[in-house]
Amino acid sequence: MDVAPIQVSSETPLNSAFDLFKRLGLRYILAADQGHLVGIVTKKDMLHHIAVTYHHKGRPQQQQPYPR
Repeated sequence: MDVAPIQVSSETPLNSAFDLFKRLGLRYILAADQGHLVGIVTKKDMLHHIAVTYHHKGRPQQQQPYPR
């Protein structure tokens, strides 16, 4: 890990986090809420989310119900 990792608020929009990955060439970002670590977002996580959520020219994919 970096000695000074990039930290964002847990309320930071995903598009802002994505911009950080692109502009700074980051591999991960720490998410914090009032100074407490609440999560780590990796570049791989972000790309997977985009691939699963958006397809066919950026339209959101419809959620499939869980089988019972």
